Amino acid sequence: RLEASFHHASIQQLAPQLAAFDLVICHAVVEWLATPLETLKQVMDRVKPGGYLSLMFYNRNAMVYKNIIRGGWRLEPILNDRYIGVGNKLSPPNPQYPFELIQFLQNKGFDIKQHSGIRVFSDYLNSETRRQTNEQELLALEQQYCRMPTYRDMGRYVHLLAEKKSPG
Repeated sequence: RLEASFHHASIQQLAPQLAAFDLVICHAVVEWLATPLETLKQVMDRVKPGGYLSLMFYNRNAMVYKNIIRGGWRLEPILNDRYIGVGNKLSPPNPQYPFELIQFLQNKGFDIKQHSGIRVFSDYLNSETRRQTNEQELLALEQQYCRMPTYRDMGRYVHLLAEKKSPG
């Protein structure tokens, strides 16, 4: 039998009040934060040694690639690294590069146990192609390629499962 506790508050308010856990899940949060790494550190501190952090975040690689494919007015802001927060207001203000978050986790004593791309193909299909595509085949392709580095690093989201090293 498993037990779970659910808490609802901002990370900054909640994290300092909590004990450490065997598993901390932080999905689709980091990219919305004003200070992503500082706040992520608070989340990481809530993982027990030997415990796991499940981290999923909006991939900056995918944001760049998707906007270049779409072209038009998007090219100049990307070329000049001024594309964050431009255009669609539903795009997160702080998408993250996977290599930077992986390095951050490793520097703070975490081992990456699993690294997956989420929606590595489906988000790049235009609506006509999507209508002509068998959803089950597309899902099978996503599953087949989601951990291969070239495709994984282009997924709209990246999922990391990281284990906190035990001291000593």
